[in-house]
Amino acid sequence: MFVEGALSLVRAGSQEQVTQLLRRMSTLVSGQSEALSAPVWLRQASVRLQLIQEMGIRFPELIREGDGAAGFVRDWLLSDLQRCAAAALVFGAGEQTTTLRYRLVAAAAEVGLPLTGAGTPESELLRSLLQSPQQQDQLTALLGLRKQLARADSSLIALYFGVLNEGTRWLGGDGMAVFLGRLREDA
Repeated sequence: MFVEGALSLVRAGSQEQVTQLLRRMSTLVSGQSEALSAPVWLRQASVRLQLIQEMGIRFPELIREGDGAAGFVRDWLLSDLQRCAAAALVFGAGEQTTTLRYRLVAAAAEVGLPLTGAGTPESELLRSLLQSPQQQDQLTALLGLRKQLARADSSLIALYFGVLNEGTRWLGGDGMAVFLGRLREDA
């Protein structure tokens, strides 16, 4: 209930109130995430993503700063990404779970959370998303990462394309054209 009620405060509260809310919620998230059942956790992770999106609209500086509120947001995203990666069998392959994974990856890329550390849970989650047999899913994952890729060196971009080519299917010409067009927009 507290998590859902926080949306109202983010939409109508002051920046100071939102920062205090982030502190309280971060304590709550760190203490509960492992104990929650999968359906409850999925719901709360979805609401946290909504909070991050609302904060990004109302107080973008809170999301972009290196410490403080932005640190809390990064911790949430990292925790949620790791739980998604660790509990893949618990959550199954449902549409809600898959959508949440793509949204988490896109939000993490948007706030600059590194997703490519070798062998980390978040990089393995990203790898599994990029290797999805559905082209639209691959495009969605890549578009969420386009800002990170636009700033990356050529070896990192080669890694993403290499991951795509390891999959059973990879983006066709139309999907790749959309992706490259979006990369150019960000450059």
